[in-house]
Amino acid sequence: ADFNNPDLKNLIAAGFNTTDTPSMGFDKDSGYHGTHVAGLVAAEYRNGFGVRGAYGKHVELYIYRATNNGETFGIAALVNAINSAVQNNVDIINMSLSTSDDIPSLRQA
Repeated sequence: ADFNNPDLKNLIAAGFNTTDTPSMGFDKDSGYHGTHVAGLVAAEYRNGFGVRGAYGKHVELYIYRATNNGETFGIAALVNAINSAVQNNVDIINMSLSTSDDIPSLRQA
C-alpha cells in the first residue's frame, strides 16, 4: 500500500518484505492495486478526505510485500507472507492472485 495515502497512513501497523529482494522494502506499492484494495476495506473514518472504508473504525493494516513487480510471485515469498500474517494474528488476509497449479506448500500455509 502507499504509505503516504491520507486514507491509509494512520492505519498501517506494520510492514514486511518476504521477497528475495529485501532492498525493495515493503512501503512502495508495486502497482497501486494493494492501495486500492486497502482503501476499499479500511479507508480512515471521518478524516475529511476521500472515502470511508467498508470497515470504518478500528482497522490496522499489516502490509506484506510478496512480489517484486506486482505481476509475478515467488511461492516461497507467498508462503512466508501467509505464515507471518498467521503468526502476527492477522484476522483477514487478502491476496489477489491465481495459479492453475496445486502447490502443497501454498495450500498448507
